[in-house]
Amino acid sequence: MFMPFKLKFLSFFFLTMTAVAAPIQYNISFSSVTGSVLPSSGSFTYDASIPQFSNFHVEVEGADINLTATANSPVIAAPCVVGDASTPRQGFAIVSGATACPAQQLWFLYSSGFELFSSVTPFTGDFGSLDLSEVIGSPSHVPVSGLTGGFFTITSAATAPEPSTIPLVLIAFLLGLAAVYRRRRSVVAGQ
Repeated sequence: MFMPFKLKFLSFFFLTMTAVAAPIQYNISFSSVTGSVLPSSGSFTYDASIPQFSNFHVEVEGADINLTATANSPVIAAPCVVGDASTPRQGFAIVSGATACPAQQLWFLYSSGFELFSSVTPFTGDFGSLDLSEVIGSPSHVPVSGLTGGFFTITSAATAPEPSTIPLVLIAFLLGLAAVYRRRRSVVAGQ
């Protein structure tokens, strides 16, 4: 009733790799194409296992713009939305550039609001020509004249593996070494 060595090793390895994914913190980088105002920072936390956004904030001219609610239920009007529309999963697709249609990730700020969106229409400097079909936005009280905007990208704030994964991988490695040592010892004793 003993499992073969390879099966034991593989089962221990795969069991340790099933660590539960934790929410991931992301930073948003902005570049300006038009206008004089540029967001100074942006960040959010996304938990793909639920899925849900939390702490989605952008700072512009000292004002904190909270986009958490609209990121969890974005405005979707695109013909290329696949699956869940107006859900956090689709909101993450917008900010990560993983929408069903190839799209650019853009932001703009105007006198009464701030928006992050993806556009299937290439941006040529004229916001009026864009297909603003997938939007995460919020009212803002940042005093601007006209329209200002540009591109944005997101990057994961965490570059190291989740802390819960490291001990599990170490345990799998040690169990594998113990199994190899035990097997060699039994082979030597049987000679």
